[in-house]
Amino acid sequence: MHEHDPIRADHEQRARRLLSGYCLATMLADKVPTDVRYLILPATGQLLIDVDQDILDADEHVLMIPEDRFDTPLSLLLDLHATDSEEFHDRHRSYHGSTTLPMIGLGSILSAKLDNAEVVDQDEIQVPNPFAGVISKLGRLLNADRDALACICESLTGARPEKPTAVCVDPLGFHVRTPFGVIRALFPAECPSQADAESMIESLIEQAGS
Repeated sequence: MHEHDPIRADHEQRARRLLSGYCLATMLADKVPTDVRYLILPATGQLLIDVDQDILDADEHVLMIPEDRFDTPLSLLLDLHATDSEEFHDRHRSYHGSTTLPMIGLGSILSAKLDNAEVVDQDEIQVPNPFAGVISKLGRLLNADRDALACICESLTGARPEKPTAVCVDPLGFHVRTPFGVIRALFPAECPSQADAESMIESLIEQAGS
């Protein structure tokens, strides 16, 4: 992060928040649009995206988040390849369930552009999740009481999902799989450490039970 340039640092933070704030996007493969579902790999910050062969065969891949429009908040130029990793396929299914697109692509972010035309470098947006090694533990805390998790989602997002399952946790919040898709819930305050996240989750569960 460019700490000497607070304006640029704000742009980089906004880009990361936008990327983690969505799971649905439009892929422009040689400018041909396709709606896709993605997730961020915790260990590397790369993206797993459902794709088809036509998308993979394209020369240029631009991911428009959350959709392709004249004022798209975030667009990512990707290096995209198919992956046969069963682990990656399982990870995508754990997030999104079944998909209408037959393949999974692994996307490395080459650069990002915000709607104000500011460009964010790869190493400032493709960053590992600091909770990568403890996501399962944090997820178990959230998933231990699904009724409490539903209440937490309602408190943080205004929506009370049925059968919620937390699928990823990061310092800013968590993603929850529901029967109707994935929703994003932001913590009331950023959690820089695992201990902060555990304390935050325990507090949210306590509030949900009161």
